[in-house]
Amino acid sequence: MNGIWLLFLLILISALPLIPAWIWFRSLKLGSRWFLSSIAAGLLSVLAAVLVQSLFPSPRPGTSAGSPGPVLYGIFVRIALIEELSRILTLRPLIGVYGRKIGKAKEDGPGAEDNFAASAMGLAAGLGFAVVESALYTAASPGIALLRAFTAAPLHGACGARVGASVGIARSRPLHSAVLFVTAVLLHGMYDFFIIYPGIPSFLSVIIALSALGSSVLSLRNERKSS
Repeated sequence: MNGIWLLFLLILISALPLIPAWIWFRSLKLGSRWFLSSIAAGLLSVLAAVLVQSLFPSPRPGTSAGSPGPVLYGIFVRIALIEELSRILTLRPLIGVYGRKIGKAKEDGPGAEDNFAASAMGLAAGLGFAVVESALYTAASPGIALLRAFTAAPLHGACGARVGASVGIARSRPLHSAVLFVTAVLLHGMYDFFIIYPGIPSFLSVIIALSALGSSVLSLRNERKSS
């Protein structure tokens, strides 16, 4: 298959979850505007992550021989930690604007926060991030591009939901907020570790991505009921 068509196909596969997510947003009070704003935040977080990652040296070929240290640094720090921090950087202003608008509408003051909305916007931002990442990995690592095309959206959606929730409760429950963020980094890192590190079955990354998304969906349902 022509490289351009393969790239287009894999991007299309990774973008498919955007359709049910958009329908879901429209069924809520959030609507299309906040969905598109969340996607934009996800796209901007890719740019932020790439810029910050360029400041950190990547492990040199051969340095990981006999030691997983350089690989763990590259995966958990240079990739997972920086990418999740980039989500905070772009989601915080968006969730802040939403909180002020909802606060005024409810006459609760401009600082009112909606934890469910924060999680939902984080999930949508993660889906937007996944589309761009799939394109980047198709060009850079075609050997794992197909696996990432099917699993990047569930993984980044799940991590985005956790980071969004972390931002939403940062002031009211800072400890729980920190736990959510660390969980997102660990899930993200383990997913990449099982894909990248040699000798480990790649299907474990599929299990992590799907189970992380499933737990995020359950959490969103519970937050929806209590909101």
